Amino acid sequence: MWQDVNNHGRSHHMTNLLDISDSFKKGQDILVTSTHHQMMIPSDEGEILAFANEATEFISSKKRVRPDYDTEVVWYEKTKSLCFQPHPEYSSEAAMSTRDYFFALLKYLIE
Repeated sequence: MWQDVNNHGRSHHMTNLLDISDSFKKGQDILVTSTHHQMMIPSDEGEILAFANEATEFISSKKRVRPDYDTEVVWYEKTKSLCFQPHPEYSSEAAMSTRDYFFALLKYLIE
């Protein structure tokens, strides 16, 4: 987990990497909500399912090594763990899109 990142204190777009439903296709940009100051770094066992279209900027002086993009959604098949960086619980246009994507993704992964 990277700490002290910015540029994600607002709504932004992320790119979906799976065909999960008629509404959410591979390569599609999805408007999501975000207020975090941390960013996930998946292990080699994690499958990246979505990434932010805009990279964060680091507030601290720590050098970023990997990955070169901001991971938004990661799936760990072995433990059936979904790591989801955006906030589907908020109430805004972006949150509605985020919520719809979140539940479509859960349905896709569970079935």
